[in-house]
Amino acid sequence: MRLTDDLAAEHEIIERVVGAFRTYVGRRIARTADAVDVPRFFRFFRLFVAGYHHDREESVLFPALTVGIGLPADRGPIPSLLAQHRELEACLDQLEPLIASASLDPAASAAVDALSIRYAHGLWRHIDAANS
Repeated sequence: MRLTDDLAAEHEIIERVVGAFRTYVGRRIARTADAVDVPRFFRFFRLFVAGYHHDREESVLFPALTVGIGLPADRGPIPSLLAQHRELEACLDQLEPLIASASLDPAASAAVDALSIRYAHGLWRHIDAANS
């Protein structure tokens, strides 16, 4: 199997988990889910998505695209995808402490909802761009 096939299969897993996360966020805001699953979701996002999947894109795929087909490393899709990785990580950094809070007041709930939408949509756009 080729790396691109592996990455595409990982994208499918990531998309399913992000969809489940959005459902969880809705339940968390409605107070029908407690914070017990927060560490599980963030472990997946930080270890699998950022630590494993994005690392393989950055350390294997992007250099192969630069060397193998001559994509420029300083402009175009590669720096854009790298910037998306950093933006997604920053979004997680903001979201995690808010959603893990024992009590979500209305302002925190609104922030959690907005950040989780930003993360999900950003990740879905990133996956679409990477698959392209």
